[in-house]
Amino acid sequence: MSDKPKKPIFKKWWFWVIVVLVIGAIGAAAGGNDDTPSAASQPPAQTAAPTPAQTAATETEQAEPSNIFHVGDTLEAGSLRITYQECDGDWRGYDQYLGPSDGNRVVRVYFVFENVGDTDQYCGGWDFDCYADGVACDRFLWSSDDSLSQSSISPGRKLQGYVCFEVPESAEAVELEYETSFWTQDKVIFVVE
Repeated sequence: MSDKPKKPIFKKWWFWVIVVLVIGAIGAAAGGNDDTPSAASQPPAQTAAPTPAQTAATETEQAEPSNIFHVGDTLEAGSLRITYQECDGDWRGYDQYLGPSDGNRVVRVYFVFENVGDTDQYCGGWDFDCYADGVACDRFLWSSDDSLSQSSISPGRKLQGYVCFEVPESAEAVELEYETSFWTQDKVIFVVE
């Protein structure tokens, strides 16, 4: 006989190999049972009914896409921050001899462009298109110092002024369209109210 004491069984390597294999076999057998319902087949958890305020907020979010802007809204378009400050859907401040064509009215909208980037940005009033009930409208040109010019603005600077369009008096939905990206041709809509 040997004077060497025997190692307990849990200190032998082959014991742990057997333990791991047994645990793996039990896990595989339990996970492979087709009678166990999967998460997909479980009934959904019950949730509390939404409040009227939550329902109204959800309907508003679903009803209006994120590319629609109203007076007071600000658009972040790359290096430009564009604020839709005011709107007059039936502006009459023009000279009586230079007014719109018969059956038309003038919409006048005020924007502020701010360059929040690191390089000069080219922007201005000619970047907008107008649609009345889905039909393209002409720009209303008049000589004024407060019209939104087309120019380059330096970082940290602003450009502001009015854009005017001639639309039919009967038009119900008037929108200004602005292209936020030349490459993707993504557009946003400023609703004339």
